[in-house]
Amino acid sequence: MPTKTRKKPASSSRAKRGDLDTGDDGEPTPDAIREAVENLGINRPFYTCRLVGNRLEFSLYGGDLVYWPPKPTRKQ
Repeated sequence: MPTKTRKKPASSSRAKRGDLDTGDDGEPTPDAIREAVENLGINRPFYTCRLVGNRLEFSLYGGDLVYWPPKPTRKQ
């Protein structure tokens, strides 16, 4: 059985390319979730974290949805 090589932790640039680190079941790995929580500055519990397209969607306590990486804002 070939050994699985471990990808680098997800970063916003890797996520934009759709190269998030997922497990064999297609769910985001704990390392990817941890990095996203740190980058977003989430300081309250979240119910779920799921992969939506090439971004992570967090369902936070209180009903808020937060995405990582966030959509880029337009420069005016």
